[in-house]
Amino acid sequence: MTVLNVKLHRVPTAKHAKYLQQQQKILTLSKTVSKGDNQRYIDNNNGIITDKVTKLMWKKCAEGLFGDSCNKGKSIKLKWLSAKDYAKESRFAKYDNWRIPTRSELETLSYCSKGRKPIKLNNDGYLAITNNETQNGHCNKTDYQVPTINQTLFPRTPIKRFWSAEKLIDYKRFAFYIHFGAGSIYYDDINNTNRFRLVRNITGQIK
Repeated sequence: MTVLNVKLHRVPTAKHAKYLQQQQKILTLSKTVSKGDNQRYIDNNNGIITDKVTKLMWKKCAEGLFGDSCNKGKSIKLKWLSAKDYAKESRFAKYDNWRIPTRSELETLSYCSKGRKPIKLNNDGYLAITNNETQNGHCNKTDYQVPTINQTLFPRTPIKRFWSAEKLIDYKRFAFYIHFGAGSIYYDDINNTNRFRLVRNITGQIK
């Protein structure tokens, strides 16, 4: 496991302030849409799940898995840049605009059955630490549902790390991921390999 421990002595810039404003809006959204509510989703019966709230289309299966219940194949692990390139080349369901989700988009998939701890970022974009505990959104208690995702919509999701498209704001060697064994976010070296799920923006009306 890669541990990032960097002491920072920076004055927040306008870039940091704008970033934090965006993240706060997204954290508010994720609190309202990550409760495992099936009614906001549409299963298109073609391996794609549509989220009516965020207006995103998700691949039902983690990359490498397939089938109605994602019970075939083996999940793929790639380095961060390779995962992004893989997404760009995908033509799944005849769409050509697949990509790796942002950290905030991944957050909307996280479901903690017993509630979750807060996520808090410092002014520099790093996860805050309070009372020796990283504020990374870990699920409450120890007997929560795993994987920490809606298992009806996204079956057989590996209880592992999933890449986001988002690097740290000032430390570009690391990118955020979410762990569906704890619901938490953290960062990993982009040269390490992790799993990933594809997403695309919806163009036009949701039917």
